[in-house]
Amino acid sequence: LFLYVFIENVNMHYQLMENSEDFVKEMNKILVNRIPGYLKNDV
Repeated sequence: LFLYVFIENVNMHYQLMENSEDFVKEMNKILVNRIPGYLKNDV
């Protein structure tokens, strides 16, 4: 739930950014790197 709220806040911020596409790509890299860690902790 926290991650979902965080993503919504990021969405609001990067709409104001000129290089929003690059920002989205960077955020996707961060999320892909962190999600497996969360899954390991939950298991």
